[in-house]
Amino acid sequence: MKLKSIRESYAKFIKVLETAGVKLNESQKADLDSFILAIESKMQKQKEMAVKATKKIVTEHLEEQYKKAFKSILEHQAEHAEIATKI
Repeated sequence: MKLKSIRESYAKFIKVLETAGVKLNESQKADLDSFILAIESKMQKQKEMAVKATKKIVTEHLEEQYKKAFKSILEHQAEHAEIATKI
């Protein structure tokens, strides 16, 4: 769920309450607002953690692939040098 959809759902929820005749006082509105802000904050933190974890996994994978490729290059260079000295 996106932050925008949370805000939209919250706005719809408030309108439904008003339509149903439920009147919230300022304290109750403030509590609901802080609850929604806490949810949004938690979602943002989770998103950042997921991005960092993904970046770490991708970086580790690329480093591993780079090491394999570099090792292969060095092995082929050594083989080439050995063959070249025989010629």
